[in-house]
Order: sequence, then structure tokens, then C-alpha cells
Amino acid sequence: MTDHFNGNDYIELQPGDINYPVRFRFNAASASTKNDGAMPYGSTVKTVVTTIKDDKGVNATSFLLSSSSISTNTVILYLKYSTSVVNGRYTITSKINFSLLGSTRIATKEFDFRRLYLRNE
Repeated sequence: MTDHFNGNDYIELQPGDINYPVRFRFNAASASTKNDGAMPYGSTVKTVVTTIKDDKGVNATSFLLSSSSISTNTVILYLKYSTSVVNGRYTITSKINFSLLGSTRIATKEFDFRRLYLRNE
């Protein structure tokens, strides 16, 4: 199954990897009449809630996510390798809260990145 991000490259974490930065950019639509962005026209990212789960749905967020931050509609995750979880493929799910242009209303949308791999080679 594909995910919500362009490209086909993956992220690989191996033993010793700590605070590895991963950036996810959420562009707003280019005009109010266009549907060419991750968010409506004029929106900005306000908060993010990120979870990381393996293919069986086991939550590994506390083991693999060191911290996160937001900078100009870009979510930056700092990932780490952990021996407390099994090697294999993981899915990063980010629930993005964004403000709508000209409103105090907050909208939420979920984005999945299914290309995080833990390996010990």
C-alpha cells in the first residue's frame, strides 16, 4: 500500500542511530480554487501528534521517536534505533492540526509514511 508522501525512497535506522532528522513538508494549496496541496489554501500547521507502529500494529513511538518540532509547515521528527522493538518495517502516522485561512477554526488530517525500516546488519 502506498503512503501520503511523494517518492519511493525509505528511511533506514541501524544500531547507534540517534536523533536522525526526518522532515515532512505540508504545502498548502496554491489558490483557493486549487486542490494541489496537503492543506487548504492559506493554512498553516499548528500542532502534530505522531505515532510509529510496526506492521502488526504494535505501538513503538516511545522507543523510536526522540522528539519533534514544527518549522514553517514542516514537521521535523528526530528518530532513533532501539533494541526494545523488532527489526522490520514501521509506519509513521502524523495527525496534523492546521489553521484555516481567515478563521480560528482548526482542521485535522492524518498522513501515513510506510517506509521506515529498522535493520541490524
